[in-house]
Formats: sequence, structure tokens, C-alpha cells
Amino acid sequence: YVQKKYSKDCVAQIITFGSFQARAALRDVGRVLQIPYDQVDRLCKLIPFNPANPVTLANAIKTEKQILDSIKNNPTIKKLFRISQNLEGLLRHASTHAAGLVISGVPLVQVLPLYRDPRSDFPVTQFSMKYVEKIGLIKFDFLGLKTLTVIEKTCKILSEKNLNIDIDSLELNDKKTFELLKEGQTIGVFQFDGKGMRETLVQVKPDRFEDLIAIVSLYRPGPMDNIPLYVSRKRSKEKIEYIHDDLSEILDETYGIMVYQEQVMQIAQKLAGFSLAKADLLRRAMGKKIKQEMDAQKQNFIDGCQKNNININIAENLFNEIEKFAGYGFNKSHAAAYALVSYQTAYLKAHYPLEFFCALMECEINNIDKLSIFSKEVKSLGYRIFHPDLNNSFESFKVKYNENNKPIGISYALGAIKNVGENSIKEIVNERDKNGSFTSLINFLKRINNSLINKRQMEFLIYSGSFKSIENNQFYLEKNLDKILKFNDNAHKKINKLQNNLFNENSLDENQFDSKNFSSWDFRTKLLKEHESIGFFLSKHPVENFHDFLNSNINIKLKDLSDKLQSNQIIFKEKLECLIIINNIIFRKSKMGRKFAFFNISDDTEEIEVICFSEVLDRFDTLPNIGDFCSVKLEILENNDLKRVSLIDLNRIEIDKKIVNEKILIEINLNNFDLEKFETFFKNKEGGKNCLDFLVKKNDKKFLLKTNKKFNLDLRFLNNLKEIQGIENIKKIN
Repeated sequence: YVQKKYSKDCVAQIITFGSFQARAALRDVGRVLQIPYDQVDRLCKLIPFNPANPVTLANAIKTEKQILDSIKNNPTIKKLFRISQNLEGLLRHASTHAAGLVISGVPLVQVLPLYRDPRSDFPVTQFSMKYVEKIGLIKFDFLGLKTLTVIEKTCKILSEKNLNIDIDSLELNDKKTFELLKEGQTIGVFQFDGKGMRETLVQVKPDRFEDLIAIVSLYRPGPMDNIPLYVSRKRSKEKIEYIHDDLSEILDETYGIMVYQEQVMQIAQKLAGFSLAKADLLRRAMGKKIKQEMDAQKQNFIDGCQKNNININIAENLFNEIEKFAGYGFNKSHAAAYALVSYQTAYLKAHYPLEFFCALMECEINNIDKLSIFSKEVKSLGYRIFHPDLNNSFESFKVKYNENNKPIGISYALGAIKNVGENSIKEIVNERDKNGSFTSLINFLKRINNSLINKRQMEFLIYSGSFKSIENNQFYLEKNLDKILKFNDNAHKKINKLQNNLFNENSLDENQFDSKNFSSWDFRTKLLKEHESIGFFLSKHPVENFHDFLNSNINIKLKDLSDKLQSNQIIFKEKLECLIIINNIIFRKSKMGRKFAFFNISDDTEEIEVICFSEVLDRFDTLPNIGDFCSVKLEILENNDLKRVSLIDLNRIEIDKKIVNEKILIEINLNNFDLEKFETFFKNKEGGKNCLDFLVKKNDKKFLLKTNKKFNLDLRFLNNLKEIQGIENIKKIN
């Protein structure tokens, strides 16, 4: 695009040079010296990986005893480290800057030498970024932003419903948008998505676009210390005392707080008489903390202020304030551009939430964590997420509308199901669009070529519930999968008369797949299979049905735990108890050979990973299985500013274990009650030791029904009972 706009010979990428870091030097030298890869790799892993502050080989030798011992005991390793240390820091290879381009007013070959990267047709400067600027060329950074695609997709979805929005001409004072921002309801909104940022929005309560620019600038390490002051001054509307009156017109919009680099430049221009070019040099010197240059700029600033009749003490105080701020000052033009994109996404969420989330989910179709968060948010807004279905869903996410063209939910993408494959989904959807819905399992198998679906793909389509409109019994489909695949294979073979003995009309019998008298998965199994195929619990989380029976010692949800960790509100060593399900367990061995494990656990609010150390693992008689319900005790550990959650106790909850001497209330809504299924459930359940009461609702009336009968119950029964239509709640009565 830039080449086309400014001429091909005037545009180039910028070269960068990679140098030998400690690990890279060892690996390269080890390869030349023909030292076995495993041996070199083991040594490399002993060197801490810290890109922000790389560890040198000299430091690694001093601090890591195993490296020192290897050097002393092995002449080859000694040679490896000697040569690597000589190479360390030297340039290793040429590459290109990730985003930088130079644009020249004349052909670049007249200004500097060019380099051709063998992997690209795009010319590259032979001077690196620093020297490109020194010879007078301007560097531009082009950064791809996924959010722009989200906005474009949202507008495209709306245009299909004849809702045409000019996103670049929005009024910047939309009431509904600012209400959403003030309440911190900004999951999915650009820049304002995180927990800390949402809390900041609630504190600041932005009511003008300038507040959004300030929040984008302030919410960073360093400047964020000024957020409480910004909030208090915004709320109190108190008169701000400035050390010089001329500061008011520069700092009034940010309540007397220096927030932007442009404010520093304006102060230098207005009070010290700097030109804007000179003020920019001051800004750059401060940002890079170059002491010699700073001292010179300070004297220039004070001299300039004195020429404008400003007292030397005031000038010094002002420069010191600027110096304190400028190291982390933010560029306002950058913040304003980001704030505008944030405002646009907030506007779309406030006015068209389903179209907005549909576009977001489409852009994050391979990011299970994001899809889980967005699905929960859609539900929390009062809309539905429709399960993937071979007859009703598409390759990507689609907004569902009712008969009045009102959006009611999002149809989950078939392309987001794990292990199915994009091409297979495309072909299935194309066949359905071309020849109509699949009317039965046999109809599907005859129409979809056996080359498109294998056993694994079929399993995940079954587990996700995608066959529901064709065959509702997932357990039946799973148990007969080999038979189903064989039928599909036979149906697409080229048949000739000589094969009639192998393949005849009976093999295509329409009635051979009959699930009428076949048992079904219980609700919990359906959810676990759903999690396996989709990556999270789309319908509901299994623990939701158990909270009312097992919450006696539960004191925190995982989402609250994560939020506290992020905002540093956690009390270290505090014992936290949660009701969870086990999603995965990965075992590891420490350097000392001791076994430890990472448990992936979840409840209905969050999914997190916790570490379980060997001394805790050793206490378990038997380890839990994936899918087990457990109550767990957790504690927060901190090591070198790294916080992590440790599992310190775990108790499995047996859902088939009998409930004894409990009094339980079942709430029933008669307006949509499945009485027949309810009666079937209670067959053979009398004779236990539990009392049941029934709170029956009909329209606006309620009746409490009691029975003297006692019932034989377990958690699995109550869990499945809760899924009967019309059962609104089941809870213990103390």
C-alpha cells in the first residue's frame, strides 16, 4: 500500500541486527564443535531466560554451580564457553524491523545503500533505525490492529440488516455509550477490557471523550499513581492552584495533572519561549533520561522562563515537576487515536451488542479462552448462545434474529469445534445450503462424502451436540460410531453388479439406526463431553447444580480469586476453599526428581491452573480423574514477585453417594412443567431418609406442598432432576 502510494523506489523496510545472546552463542558454537545437542540444550536451560534483562555467560558461570562444574570437569565444555564468551554481543544476523518503514521524497538509492532480504521482495535499508533517522529520513510504524477488523465486521453484519453506520462520524457524547463506560461493562471493548481498567472506569466515571484519552494514558505503571488524584479532582470540581497562571490553560483538561508529552512541550513553549522543535528535543531528552542533555535543557528552560519574568525558584520547581513526569509521559495523539477506537467499540457494544460480539468471536475463533469469556458476557447481557447444529449453524458465528428481526442470540460456529477441520465444515454447510436440511442420520451419511469425515471428527461433532436436530441421543451415536462410519463408507463406494453380494439394498436399510430404546447420557456426562469438544462449558458448568447442596465451606469463586490476584488484593497464605471440577492434570518432575503436578480446574466463573507440590500429592490415596467434582483448598504463594496458586488439599465429591437426613425444597413452575418426565424420575425413589417439599408456582400464585413420604436420593439424581423442564431450583432447607 505504501509503495503504491509513495512510489516503490521511495519506500523500504528497516534493517535490524540480531546479536549473539548467551543461549544462542552456546547453541551455535556447540553445533560447530559437534557437541551432542542434548548436552548443549541442558546447559542452555541452566541460563535464566529474561529478554528484558539478558543474563550474560559470565554471570551464568558465577551463579550456576552446575555450569561451573561442567567447565572444570570437561575440556570440551570449557572450550565451548570460552569461544561463546568471545562471540557474545557480536552481530549474528540481519533481519527486518517488525513494523517500521521509511518513506523518502527521492529514490532511496540516492540517500542510502539498500539490502535485499532473500525471503522478501521488499527492499531493506542497510542502516538501522538509529542511523536512518540521523541522515534525515522519517521512520513510520505500521501496526496491525485486530480491533479495526472487528469494527469492520460488526458494521458489515449491521449493513446486511440495512443498518448503515458511519463509524468515523459518531457523535462523541453518546449517552448510552458513556453509561456503559461508567458502569465498567467493557468486556470486549478495546483497551478497557481488563479487570483493572474496568475498575478504573467505575472510579473515574468518564462523561467526556477527553476522560477516555486521559484514562488510556494514565493506566500504565507510573502514571497510574495519579489516577486517585484525577478522580478526586474530577469529582470535587475544586479550584486547582497552579505555580504559574499560564499553566491553567494547558493543564485544566487533566485537572492540573501532567499526563501528556504534548503538555510538556506546550509548557516549554509558553513559559520558557522554546520553539516546538526545541520543546520536542526536551521531551526526547527526558524520555531517554540522558543526564548531560537534561542538564543543558534545564539551564535553557530556566533562562527562558526568566526572560518571561518568571521567578528562578518557580522555574526550577516547574522543571523538576516536568522532569519527574516526563520519563513516563504518554503521547496524547497516540492516546487519542486509541481512545477513539475504544469509544467506537464501546458504542457498538452499547447499541448493537450481539453483532459486536459475533464479530469479536469470529476474529477469535481459535482462541478458546476468549470465546469462553465472550460467551459468558453474551449470556450475562440476557441473550442466548445457540449450540452448534449441523442444520442451523455455519462455519463461523452468526447473529440469530426472531420473526420480528430482533436479535436474540448468537449461533455458535461449527468451525470453532475442536478437531473437526475447516474444509469438512465448509463442505457440510455447502451441501446443506444447496440441497436443504439433513432430515435424518441416514440422510446425512448418504449426502456427506466419507472422505470429509473421519472417526475423530464425528466424535467431536457428537460431543458438541451438533447432531441434535438429526439424532438427539449422543450416547447412541457414540456407541454405534463404527457402524455409522461403515455405512457412510459403503454409501459412497462405486458399486457394480459384481459387488451385489457385498453391498445390497439391505445395507442401506433406513431403519437400521434406531435409538428409541437406547439409554442416554446423564446431564453431567453431556457437559463433560461438551467441554472436551468445545474447550469450555457452553451450556452451563456442572458445579452450578451442586452449589446449593455443597456450599457449606466454600468461601470464594475462581473468578474472584483471579480478580484479587490481578489487583493485588490477595492475602498471602490465606486459605481459600472452592467447589470445582478437574479439567486436566499434567505431571512433572523437579530437578531433585520429586513429582509435582499442574491441575487445570474450573467452576462456573473461571478456569485456572494451580500447582500441586509433591508433599501434597503424596498425601492423596488416589488421584482424582478428569471430570471429577472436588472441593479444594488453595493458597497464594509469592516468589520473586511471581504469584501463583497452590493446591494444598482436595476432597473428591461422590455424586452417587446417598444423601441422608436432608430436607430439600424443589421449586416448580407449572406453566412449562414436564409432569410425565417428573413422575418417571421419582419411580423407585421412595423409602429413603430425606424429606421433600415442593414450592409450586402458577402465574402469580405460589403453593407450598409437603409430603410425609421419605425419599432415596443422591447428587446425580438431583443434578438430572434440575434439568427437567419447569424445575426452577432445588436447594437444601436448613
